[in-house]
Amino acid sequence: MNENLEFNGRVLSTLSGSGKPISWEKYDGRWCVYWGKTKFYLPHDYSDDILNNYFKDFETWYPLGASMDAPIIGGLGEYIQKNFPPLTPRHASAIASILVNDNLIDFKGKKPIMLIKVKRDI
Repeated sequence: MNENLEFNGRVLSTLSGSGKPISWEKYDGRWCVYWGKTKFYLPHDYSDDILNNYFKDFETWYPLGASMDAPIIGGLGEYIQKNFPPLTPRHASAIASILVNDNLIDFKGKKPIMLIKVKRDI
């Protein structure tokens, strides 16, 4: 296991419940994400963009669409691929899990997994 995964202690699974564990750390204005053998950085402005420009409506369910071969048109995976290269639709699985863990979005279903933005009390 990656040394940072053990140190961080924040480990979760994908929303489907299968696949490699996800661990992340927040620092320097970004998340450092470890997912299986993959490590990637997600600047907080990317997550802000996703929450403000992809999840535009609090009452609409949006598809995860994290398939590498056939991401759902209009899904979060497609949005991430188009707006944050070199991230791919597959990265949407880890990103969505973290956003759910942080109570920023919620999800339902398995095939397809659907996502909705959570209203925050100010």
